[in-house]
Amino acid sequence: RGLAELSVETAAPLASAPAVPPLSVAHGGAGQPSTAGGPHAVLDASNAKPGVGQPVDFVARFIGAARPKVEGARFRIVGPGIASGTEVAAIDDGSGTFRTTFTFLEGGRFDVTFNARADGTPVHAARIVQVAPAAGATVEPHEAPPAAPTAVAPPAPPGDTSKWL
Repeated sequence: RGLAELSVETAAPLASAPAVPPLSVAHGGAGQPSTAGGPHAVLDASNAKPGVGQPVDFVARFIGAARPKVEGARFRIVGPGIASGTEVAAIDDGSGTFRTTFTFLEGGRFDVTFNARADGTPVHAARIVQVAPAAGATVEPHEAPPAAPTAVAPPAPPGDTSKWL
């Protein structure tokens, strides 16, 4: 077969294909690749069981043969004491590895995810971080309780010498 025949046969199916193919998304487990057949990412933590106040470095990297074009890369952290939807910038170090550092201010279980679009395909990697409470930590109220009202003596009634106007 000649090159011209192959070009004609492969061009015909492309002309009838839809402009944008549907996305296929699969959900991987913690730190596992997230899409079938497309770009994959893994998420590592410098310490999976840090203490309160200890910074943790997170690194997301794409695995596979080719380095994908990545857009919208971000880390999302969900857990106690963190506002819903908290996202942290994902810094690309130039090698396709994305990094961030986060310091947990409360103990508990936190879900950390990395989300991006790699070559137009959604990519997701997740990790659980269990933060140990600070040694001897006590739960302190956010505000002091209101002070008890103090009793104020009523004014003395006017005596015979006072003048009323």
